[in-house]
Amino acid sequence: MEMEDFKKYVMRIYPKKIFSIATVLGVSLISLGIIVINNPKFTTARFQGVYIDLTGFNVPFGVAVIIFGLLFIFFELTKDRSKEIDKYLVCPKCQTPYKKSKIQIYECPNCKVPLEDLKGFHDRHPD
Repeated sequence: MEMEDFKKYVMRIYPKKIFSIATVLGVSLISLGIIVINNPKFTTARFQGVYIDLTGFNVPFGVAVIIFGLLFIFFELTKDRSKEIDKYLVCPKCQTPYKKSKIQIYECPNCKVPLEDLKGFHDRHPD
């Protein structure tokens, strides 16, 4: 029940958690990999008179970049956030979550009632 509480309130606090830095980086790498595979000009370069042509390696390089991007997304989406449940308080009246580090007095600013730990909140308040 604690993990369900945590997911419910974290999704309320961070509704767009999927747009984390690691996820955006993963999508960017996947896009870059697709571009490199489809357009081999990205694997050629001219620098101070030296011409480097790696067009034969565009597919393996593009696939490697795509796999790297998929790994970023996979590890971000499967990250264990269960330890974060101890960092939040919730108002028993309005059920608004607050981060412990952001609030100085453990009292709801709206309802003026004492805040409770998020961990086990629904066990103590089943309604």
